[in-house]
Amino acid sequence: MKHRLPLPRIALGLWLAVASQSGAAADDPSGGALPLTLVTPAVLGVKITEAEADPNLQAEAKTKLVALYREAVSNLKEIDAN
Repeated sequence: MKHRLPLPRIALGLWLAVASQSGAAADDPSGGALPLTLVTPAVLGVKITEAEADPNLQAEAKTKLVALYREAVSNLKEIDAN
């Protein structure tokens, strides 16, 4: 006696699995992106420390990056003050 695989059921199961995955992605407004995190002066402080310690950054790039982070911290503090 031959055992037949229930091919239509397998195909339906695979289709439902794929459809449920694509449906979940459609419900996610971020499109699967990383979760949104708030930028705070503390977060930027960590970024400044990381940039200053990164041996792979060239000195000029490091200086510009740290200056931008510090400007962002200043802007956030100004926003909090107002």
